[in-house]
Amino acid sequence: MYERNIHRPMDWDHLYSAHFFNLTTLTFCVNTSADVITVMQYSEFPSLEEFDMTVDDLPCTEAEQLLHALSLCKACKTLQRIAIFSNEGNYQLSNTPHFAAVGHFLCFPQLRVLRFSIYYLIYVDNDLLLEAMSSWPHMRRLELGDALPIVTFRGLFAALRKCLHLHTLLLPIDAANIDVDVDSETESFSTPPCEHGMWVTLTLRILDPWLEPFSRCSLL
Repeated sequence: MYERNIHRPMDWDHLYSAHFFNLTTLTFCVNTSADVITVMQYSEFPSLEEFDMTVDDLPCTEAEQLLHALSLCKACKTLQRIAIFSNEGNYQLSNTPHFAAVGHFLCFPQLRVLRFSIYYLIYVDNDLLLEAMSSWPHMRRLELGDALPIVTFRGLFAALRKCLHLHTLLLPIDAANIDVDVDSETESFSTPPCEHGMWVTLTLRILDPWLEPFSRCSLL
C-alpha cells in the first residue's frame, strides 16, 4: 500500500477489524505509521509471513506501538520476514533515547530475515543478543545497524553459535574491548559449516577512540 502515491487521504476504514486469513505479505509505504498501527491492532493475519514497512518518520513511541501490535496480530508462528525502515531522522549519540526494540521480536520463532532501522539507537547487549539468536534458530539475515556498539566479541561469538543458517549480519560491536582469548579452545570461534557451504558475512561498526565513531569494516 503506497499512501504517498495517492492524491487524497487513504480510506483505511474498510481495513479496520478485518480478518485476512490467507494474506501472506503486507507491504506499506506511508507518510506516518498511525493507520498501520490501527490496522495491526484490530485486524488478524494468521497466515502472514512477510511484513515490510517504509515510513517517512517513525517516532520511538509509535515504533513501540507498532511492534506491540505486530506481536498481537496472530502472526507470531508464521512471520518469517520483518523489514521496517524510517526515511527521515537524525539521531544524536548523546541525547537520543535507547530503544529496546529487539525484545519485541522474540515472539517470532520462525524469523529468517529481520531488518530494522528507524534512526533511534537500539539497545542490544551480549545477553539480549544471545537470547534473540536462541529464539531465532532459522535466522539468515539480521540487520540492526542502529544498535549501540556494546556487544563484545565474546557475546557475538556465543550468539553466532545459535544461528547456523545465518549468512548476513549487520551489527555494531565494541571492537575496542577484546574480551576473548584466541589461544583458548573454549573461546575461539568455531562452528559447523554453514548451509550450502556459505561463509558468514559480517558488516561491523568499529568503536575505537582513535577512529571516527561508527566507521565501518567488513569481515569475511
